[in-house]
Amino acid sequence: MGRMYLICGKCHALHWQDERPLNVTRAKAGTFEACCKHGDVIMERMRALPEPLNTLMTCQDSQSRLFREHIRRWNALFAFTSIRFNADDRTGANRQGVQLFQIHGRLYHQQGPLVPPAGLDALYSQIYLFDPVLAAEARSARAPTLDPVLIASIAQMLQAGSPFIQLYLTAREQFAQLSEQEPNLHIILDPQLSLIVETGADLRRENLPTANEVAMILPEEYGRGGFRDIVLAERINGEIPNRGFSIINPNHASYMPLHYVLLCPCGEPGWHWARTLLNEDGNRQNLRMSQRAFYRFRLHTRTDEPATLMRSQRLFQQFVVDAWAACDQNKLNWLRTNQAKIRTDLYNGLADVLQRCDVNMDEVGRRVVLPSSYVGGDRFMQQLYQDSMALVRHFGKPSLFITFTANPKWTEIQDELLPGQTAIDRPDLVARVFNLKLRDLLDQIKHKQVFGPWRGWVWTIEYQKCGLPHLHLLLFLQTDAQFLTPTYIDRFISAELPTEDDIIGQRMREIIQTTMVHTQCVEGNGNALCMKDLNPAIVTTCHKGYPYTFLEETTIPENGYPQYRRRNTGRSFIIPVPGSGGTLTAVIDNRRVVPYSPYLSLRYNAHINVEVCCSVQA
Repeated sequence: MGRMYLICGKCHALHWQDERPLNVTRAKAGTFEACCKHGDVIMERMRALPEPLNTLMTCQDSQSRLFREHIRRWNALFAFTSIRFNADDRTGANRQGVQLFQIHGRLYHQQGPLVPPAGLDALYSQIYLFDPVLAAEARSARAPTLDPVLIASIAQMLQAGSPFIQLYLTAREQFAQLSEQEPNLHIILDPQLSLIVETGADLRRENLPTANEVAMILPEEYGRGGFRDIVLAERINGEIPNRGFSIINPNHASYMPLHYVLLCPCGEPGWHWARTLLNEDGNRQNLRMSQRAFYRFRLHTRTDEPATLMRSQRLFQQFVVDAWAACDQNKLNWLRTNQAKIRTDLYNGLADVLQRCDVNMDEVGRRVVLPSSYVGGDRFMQQLYQDSMALVRHFGKPSLFITFTANPKWTEIQDELLPGQTAIDRPDLVARVFNLKLRDLLDQIKHKQVFGPWRGWVWTIEYQKCGLPHLHLLLFLQTDAQFLTPTYIDRFISAELPTEDDIIGQRMREIIQTTMVHTQCVEGNGNALCMKDLNPAIVTTCHKGYPYTFLEETTIPENGYPQYRRRNTGRSFIIPVPGSGGTLTAVIDNRRVVPYSPYLSLRYNAHINVEVCCSVQA
């Protein structure tokens, strides 16, 4: 694929040549759908970072590298709002090595009261109401391992450039002044980033005066109070309620900027309902810009925009997860409030309940129905399962089972990394390159027919705990009786280390040794996932059967997968034993080679396991 050298003619985003859209009109030539919908997504560019943040994000000195390594801690130290989520605690999620930001369930942003309760330390936005010197001391006390001089320097930078500090200061002053006059009082930040005071039992709304530098012009979404307002302070019946933190609606324009302060130090507004598409050709009926379109725009590098997001390492991982969660929660909220439009009475059997006269209606609960169009829902998964079973009934058993895992060492990824980065810092690059490789793999199977005439397939993509996309594919081929013969199988599947007789053989040997050898449990490594619940002193093979025994010929059982040919050719190599710190070594031979297709492995330089399905039970 080469380098990302194609530039979108509308938004100047960088693309690979293989990402060029097919069958586009002449007017859209040179533009892309993924980045800006062929020019219909018009957004403000992210501003250049002020100092010292720009130096910390771009330079390679020890202080900058350490800052980026712990950037999530630095961002939490200066965030106005907190974040709440259930961390992934599955086996392997917190193991040594690659560290990822993984969650289960929903993710919330929370706004606390302006003044901390008595006896508690100030947190998040409450610290910004202190004198700058006291605020720096409070942050240093919260993070004693971080550089106090750098904390003071970043705080001074935010004091000079963040529009939210003045908003919070104004809110505190007005709340202190009006609390003596009004028993019922709310001070909120609406989606237009205006401070609003609601007073009296009828909650009359009035704009509060703010400094000119914090004014941001956003289109009005509605004239009355709404559920997207951020409540900064409230007083009910003369008392301040002890409600702790309140959840911020993800559709608020300040939802992201209030938490990701180091990514948006100037307070650039995030997505909100008033964002619209340009619609130059007049063919769009819905002009509202979706959240997905907004974040797709943000997740592309451009020639005329600083790559702030892409430099933030683990904070970038958190931002991507946060953006996906906001989009998904928005979709779920729409489904919950529009159950009548999707005719859920046809799903939940409520009509049948109403026809029964002996039912107490107070006992009939209301549930939210997720239609089959919601990706990941029960009906979505059931529909896919039924479609898969229909293919099996029509074609019979699958012919091949293929797994394909992204390789973080692909040159297309390595060439686009910024200085000092690894592939785990750029999930955007990994996903895009894997998608292009996957499209080529499917083309090789279906149109080039590398395994024979194609009839159909079932495939799914999941993400491993190490953060790499992973394909599982069941392939249906037009086969004959000789397909399940050892001679035919050995023609396109191998489970042996290749020879190094020529340049191609040397390249193939390098690929197989780095991508297609099962070494996690070598020498009985009990910490390997494949050895979980096994006693290495008693059980010599892992859950996956490695190491296999040497075989001179491929054998085909009635059920399951073939036992592939693994001859004792004498070809081997030495690796350090995992977990030994390099003090122990082990010899790897054909017994630990994962079955592979030489053609696909050489073409894609990745883990591609190819297995023959002898029966449906495989």
